Amino acid sequence: MIEKIYFPENDYGIKEGYYAWHELVALLRENCDKADVVRFIADMME
Repeated sequence: MIEKIYFPENDYGIKEGYYAWHELVALLRENCDKADVVRFIADMME
């Protein structure tokens, strides 16, 4: 299993960098009402 996922520079307000699984969960919870951000996070997880 991949331990961290890289997020490139983006227009969704998510800082560029590597994120651990618990950080991804926090991002999803913080942005649960923003479908475009959730979709971006899901794309990065693929």
